[in-house]
Amino acid sequence: MNRTPFIIFLHLNIFIIAYLLLLHFQVIDAVPDEQNLLNWDAFWYHDIREKGYVFVPSQVCNMAFFPLFPFLWKLSQLSAVSICLLNLAIFVTSFYLLIRKQEVSPIFLLIVLGSPSFIFFALPYSESLSFMFAAMILLGYRLKCSPIKITGFLLAATVRSVSLLFIPAIILTEILTYDKKQPKWRLLLNLFYSIAACTAGLMISACVQFRQTGRWFYFLDIQQFWKRHWIFPKFPLTTYDPERIIGVDGAAFVIGSIAAFHCLKWIFLSVRRRDLYPFHNLPKAVVFSALCLAGTTFLDTFFTFNVKGATNIWSLNRHLFCSPFFLIYILWLVRNFKPEKSEILALALLLIFCVYFTGVYQHTLPLTFYVTFFCSLLVLKFADPFKNYLILFYLLSLFIQVCFLNDFLHYKWIG
Repeated sequence: MNRTPFIIFLHLNIFIIAYLLLLHFQVIDAVPDEQNLLNWDAFWYHDIREKGYVFVPSQVCNMAFFPLFPFLWKLSQLSAVSICLLNLAIFVTSFYLLIRKQEVSPIFLLIVLGSPSFIFFALPYSESLSFMFAAMILLGYRLKCSPIKITGFLLAATVRSVSLLFIPAIILTEILTYDKKQPKWRLLLNLFYSIAACTAGLMISACVQFRQTGRWFYFLDIQQFWKRHWIFPKFPLTTYDPERIIGVDGAAFVIGSIAAFHCLKWIFLSVRRRDLYPFHNLPKAVVFSALCLAGTTFLDTFFTFNVKGATNIWSLNRHLFCSPFFLIYILWLVRNFKPEKSEILALALLLIFCVYFTGVYQHTLPLTFYVTFFCSLLVLKFADPFKNYLILFYLLSLFIQVCFLNDFLHYKWIG
């Protein structure tokens, strides 16, 4: 019997109860309403809904955002509170469809659902739509169903500019997992349809903006006014209010770094031992997920700006954890990844060194989350008899998740 719907229902109820209890005891003090839900990116999506795209030269404007979510919001005529409920329903449905065929423990599901970043699925953000279409891509890879995959690529490219990463990820996924028993024309056809779908989605987004403002591909040029530019990172990394959220951003940075480690390993071995290494047995969904996580981490670390002499990874936790790529990759790490001794040593050193690289050592609560997060993954992979104790980590994550929502409503940065 599939227990996923029950676990999702359980988590939602636990979250509501925890929020009400913390509100009652004045640990938190904010209640969502039509005003405080429109903070940060939600303001810009609402602005597009109300006014359409508006070009403002040499400063930030709403052209940094893609059209599908604000179009859906406008079409539905929903209030800020109602669009949050719709977003939550979209996420829950997508999450269930992605995970329903997987044999996962209830505690694993709770830990994933308790991720502090998941609060964005219940805000007026595009994360839920992005999750749904990316889940379609992964389901298309898993089921070997091209229509589902291509539809996912097309629609995802009208939601977020991060879909630009999909094109190199598509190429590397098909090459790394190519089965030489299959005809090469099938490889080329897969590449063509997937890349064409991504390109078509990006062109739709560009055309919508051009029709309303007369500017082509301005979502690329405007990044400089959001302070994003190419830099060489300065460590330890930081973010806005690091004493609150650097632990979650730091954990995301490490997950992205581990994904990059695997991607580089697969590419190196495919070049060196391509006739001996059976990459066609590696699930395409896992390879694509790892490539997207690694690419996102690279962009958020090298295409950003510095704050007080440290590189700002200000949205990394949202970009990584609020994606189905994180779910599929973590599931593979816990269940299927069989590390060699050299890999165990390399990954252990990475975890230790990243305590400094991410700056979490400077803050008690972020360090606690960082350490317990990776201890939980180790328990899930290597110490199954102790997994019931992970309920303590779930409760810690749940507390931070509640605080994240409260902070967002107070216009504090959470990712």
